[in-house]
Amino acid sequence: MKINLYGQVGNTKLTSSQGLLPLFEAVINSIQAIEDRQAAKGEIKITIQRTPLPSLFEEPEREGPPPAEPIQNFLIVDNGIGFNDENYTSFETAHSRTKIAKGGKGIGRLVWLKAFERAEVESFFPENGKFWRRRFDFTLSDDGLVNPILEEIEPREQETSVRLVGFKPLYRDKVPRQTAPIARRVVEHCLEYFVMGSAPKIVLIDDQTMEQTDLGELFTKEILDSSMIHDFKVKERDFKITHVQVATGQEVSHRLNFCAHKRTVKTEYLGSKLPNLTPSLRDAENGERPFVYYGYVSGPYLDETVSAQRTGFDIAEDGMLRTDADLSWEEMLEGSLGEAAEFLTTYTEPVKVAKEERIEQYVHRSAPQFRHLLKHRRQSLDTISPNLPEEKLDVELYRIDQSYQHEMQLRYKALLEANDPKAMEQDAYEKALGEFMEEWNELGMSKLAKHVVHRKATLSFLESRRDMQANGRYLLEDAVHKIIFPLRTTSDDIPADKMNLWILDEKLAYHYYLASDKKFTQIEAIESDSSGRPDIIIFNNPTAFADSSAPFQSIVLIEFKRPARNDYDNEENPITQVFDYVRRLKQSKAFDRKGRPITIASSTPIYAHIVCDLTLTLQDQAVNAGLKMMPDSHGYFGYNDTLGVYVEVVSFDKLIDDAKRRNAILFEQLGLGAGIKVEVM
Repeated sequence: MKINLYGQVGNTKLTSSQGLLPLFEAVINSIQAIEDRQAAKGEIKITIQRTPLPSLFEEPEREGPPPAEPIQNFLIVDNGIGFNDENYTSFETAHSRTKIAKGGKGIGRLVWLKAFERAEVESFFPENGKFWRRRFDFTLSDDGLVNPILEEIEPREQETSVRLVGFKPLYRDKVPRQTAPIARRVVEHCLEYFVMGSAPKIVLIDDQTMEQTDLGELFTKEILDSSMIHDFKVKERDFKITHVQVATGQEVSHRLNFCAHKRTVKTEYLGSKLPNLTPSLRDAENGERPFVYYGYVSGPYLDETVSAQRTGFDIAEDGMLRTDADLSWEEMLEGSLGEAAEFLTTYTEPVKVAKEERIEQYVHRSAPQFRHLLKHRRQSLDTISPNLPEEKLDVELYRIDQSYQHEMQLRYKALLEANDPKAMEQDAYEKALGEFMEEWNELGMSKLAKHVVHRKATLSFLESRRDMQANGRYLLEDAVHKIIFPLRTTSDDIPADKMNLWILDEKLAYHYYLASDKKFTQIEAIESDSSGRPDIIIFNNPTAFADSSAPFQSIVLIEFKRPARNDYDNEENPITQVFDYVRRLKQSKAFDRKGRPITIASSTPIYAHIVCDLTLTLQDQAVNAGLKMMPDSHGYFGYNDTLGVYVEVVSFDKLIDDAKRRNAILFEQLGLGAGIKVEVM
């Protein structure tokens, strides 16, 4: 043989998991030989030849068929054109170009010697008006072709056999022993021929059991009826993907197979790439038969870039040097995954819907800090695998939230650069306030220590909003309100870290639904024709999902009043105002998150928190409403039995001081000290 065979075989890449590739190469050669002969009825017979395991003792009788013995040889017989002079010369020539039009690189036979001790070849064929027998061994030796024989014989059936002899343990031990998975693997490798109807009759025979498997019938039974072909483009290059459904069995999982010259070259498994894809799918049109998905991607670009050993593609990966016009492997994979995802939508969409419902339940029940992702990053939930345990689900939500927070930080920086510090009119103040609060909330996301410092900053800022301003006036109640919760929004709009409800009560963060500065007619959780606009209304922990008659465990109303306000009367004061809100709530109807109407029970407890300065007129109104002064003299409390509402009136001083004390405990536990300097506007 006119090559350095030792060096060529040594440089040939073949992993231990690719032990069947020599068989595939031989079968493909047989298919092409039949094509070259243009035989009307091409046929290939593959025989698995096994080696019985030696035993020193008499084995006991056992029920059922004996276990499959190790594979020693593969015998491939075809009725193709045979090893005539042209094909023999091509075989003994390194890098022969005889089959280049069919994708041949002239070195596929080298993998035979990578996984087997030798190949024994015998061919009967006609040439130049005579009939010939050619026989030789292909071995890892100086000459490569050993004991060549060419003799003229009497005409007989045209036939060529290739026996791959001495399966090396490195590869033999990694391939399946059973006939069924080997048959499937051959069909999968030659799938393009079967799909296009150009495959000859191929039969797999097990010499231990004499079991015969017709691969064409296997293809028809398990694949043909459900296959579909679709054309697509990646960077203006044309590709074709064949979608097929393969019956589940041993060593079967969802995959994309990238093909060149009608044979699989590289496989990408989809388990981690399409998260809504379950390990096994079921086809309703085929009696719920379980199957897995195979996608076969082919096209001129893949034919042109296949590597010499046909074990990969010479396509640059991201980060490697390439021109803008060149495809990267990541772009190739992304385009193909999109086609596979679209085909599988029928099977993945129900999984996606069920997963999103579970995520929503988890967020509303246990992780309200991720509530904003349900509305603003819903598409990112698609990357989460279904059926994750809650601790892993929390990690995935945190990962998505971190990405979202990073995007928000970039937006904040852009807004900060666009802000004009000299323009401090009302509009400019509103914008600066929003930017400030967003900055502090972003700083408070990373660690608990930063979060505690963030809280201290927020309280300092709240304190500055309470006090008289440089112009001798007090700010409106909105200045305090928006620090606790942004105006004209709901809990579905705002991330948990943008809610400073902890200033009032830590438990308020674990609510069902919150509306801030919304009219009753705009609140999704209830149906009411009232034009009333409570500052904040909170519906806590729905129990309707537990077959309870009460839709909410409790309802919270929060009302803010401008600092130092002292003009309340019997008709217009915050206590009367919240009583009126309670009456309207009792008259309204509530709805669950599926839109089903539910009634707010008369026994549902309602809590009203009023935050204001305890001016003289406010104290008079509190006494008139039957409220009692708190022991620290910084607020009033009481219960209106007629309306069923608990009322608490607290001063700005008490609100801030209580929140500071709660935060100071965290400072001490973290060893930060309460004297950390915090700058505010």
